[in-house]
Amino acid sequence: MIQKKCTRCGTIKPATTEFFYKRGRGDELRSECKICRLQDDRSPQGKSRYKKYYSSAHGKKTRKLAAEKETYKSWARNWMQKRRTLKKLLPSTLTNEQWQATLLFFNNACSYCGRKEEVLHQDHFIPLVANGGFTADNIVPACGKCNRTKHARMPEKWCNPETYEKIAYYLSQQR
Repeated sequence: MIQKKCTRCGTIKPATTEFFYKRGRGDELRSECKICRLQDDRSPQGKSRYKKYYSSAHGKKTRKLAAEKETYKSWARNWMQKRRTLKKLLPSTLTNEQWQATLLFFNNACSYCGRKEEVLHQDHFIPLVANGGFTADNIVPACGKCNRTKHARMPEKWCNPETYEKIAYYLSQQR
């Protein structure tokens, strides 16, 4: 078995990911063992190193790119939804403000099961196959599990009557 010496503490350990972190994308291992690396990260000097990075131009750029990526994902998801409805010659008028108001009404939770998730799907209450458009009176928030299990079923056949009534009442107010 190949051995590796930690450059900080000097101990010799097996050169495996059990004792050393990987470096970058390849198979190369870092020069210091996991124990030394963790101690360094928890020390005041290690924390200041991270603070310096996040306040640096590169750190700010990294955070900005991550935020832009999430914005792009949201935009792309919206665009695909609108495209699907327009291909079927159905109305596609849901705005971001209307979506935010819908999320607020349902407390940023799934309208079917009430589960709070970071990413909620825009579910067609009346499915596209039944000519349900991408409008404020047809889109409700759904967790991934509910959205996948409901699929293209009509809501009265899929969800319980109390939930159906609550959602139907809200959507009738949107017309």
